[in-house]
Amino acid sequence: TVNSNIDYFSPLKFTDEFRVLTKIAKLGKSSLKFYNIILNSQDDLILRAYTTLVYVDKKSSVPIELPKIFIDSAIKYESQN
Repeated sequence: TVNSNIDYFSPLKFTDEFRVLTKIAKLGKSSLKFYNIILNSQDDLILRAYTTLVYVDKKSSVPIELPKIFIDSAIKYESQN
């Protein structure tokens, strides 16, 4: 993870029902940015978050291009949602 930003708007209790919605906000050459929201059962906004992840080489920890299969899967996911 390179960056996480979370804004909390309202609490949830352990037994509360909620939904997590995730969208790929940006797909870069070596990174992707997720946009997430959590809604309670009345569709009130509980949380909004952005997270940026970078794909890196295991040995050197240097950013490398996202694999084509990953990019294709991300594009397919976004087209279905």
